[in-house]
Amino acid sequence: MIALFLLQIAYVVSRRLIPFTSVPYYLMIMIKGLVFNIKGACKHSGQCCQSIMLYDSQKPIQSLSVWDQYLKQYPDYDSFVPNHKCGKIESFDCHCLTDEHMCSRYESRPAICRQYPTSFFYEHGFIYDSCGYYVEKNHQYFKWLFTSIKDQLNVFSKLNG
Repeated sequence: MIALFLLQIAYVVSRRLIPFTSVPYYLMIMIKGLVFNIKGACKHSGQCCQSIMLYDSQKPIQSLSVWDQYLKQYPDYDSFVPNHKCGKIESFDCHCLTDEHMCSRYESRPAICRQYPTSFFYEHGFIYDSCGYYVEKNHQYFKWLFTSIKDQLNVFSKLNG
């Protein structure tokens, strides 16, 4: 409980003193990690590899020029193919997904794939039902959150309960 309390204080202070840095973002991820537990196992639905959005510095990659620059910096993301209309990226599909919904480059997959489903949940507030993972809220920890943080997590999370 002390760690949760200290994280909340650090989060509130950082939002006021250094709001345009990534510090508040990462402190909130740490709070989410204490409040939400991800359980289950992969069902190989392929849901995490198709029609997803990729992010750079917490901003969605929506243009082909930004995507080209991103690939220069992170070439291991070259398995993702942008779905775009008129140069605007709407989502990405991974071309390494096999017909059996397995990753053909599992051992060398990018960080976002290695960190799934946690990374996806922290960014979007939900996990696809078909993937086999699910999220449980730690009600004891949630009860001890500052009201402003509770409100943010209620908006963030699409969980019932």
